[in-house]
Amino acid sequence: MVSDAVKQYSKTLNNLGIENEIVQHPDLKIPSEVQEHLGLTLADGLSTMIMKTGDRFIAVIRRCDTRFDSKKLKALVGNKLRIASPEEFKQITSVPLGAAKVLNTEIVTYLDEKLFEKNYLTSGSGSFTCSMRVRAEDLKKLPNSSVVSISE
Repeated sequence: MVSDAVKQYSKTLNNLGIENEIVQHPDLKIPSEVQEHLGLTLADGLSTMIMKTGDRFIAVIRRCDTRFDSKKLKALVGNKLRIASPEEFKQITSVPLGAAKVLNTEIVTYLDEKLFEKNYLTSGSGSFTCSMRVRAEDLKKLPNSSVVSISE
């Protein structure tokens, strides 16, 4: 069953012009398992990482089959860079670790350019029983976001 929170998130994305579809699946927390259940590969999914740089947090979104290049990211945001702790993650996103959404309006979002090699990608919805299929090109409409080259 799709929760009201996931339905509202889908509407919010639609209001931003981000085409999306809610896809249901068993309670899965590992991206490869979600993608396999949906008949897709890791290259068809995205990962939203919350990171701390200096005294601010940022979101970094990359395809699940890529790794971000810390040197490239540090060149953009500064040398003090680390992954947010589970507590910081939950405080910033209001969702459990592993269920990150692409929309994080309070922080800057960096979108890796390799996201746009795909037409659609699977992203978190804030739930472990639903994911979102989003049109990759539409991710450029996320508030406070920019497209960067940060993967290896």
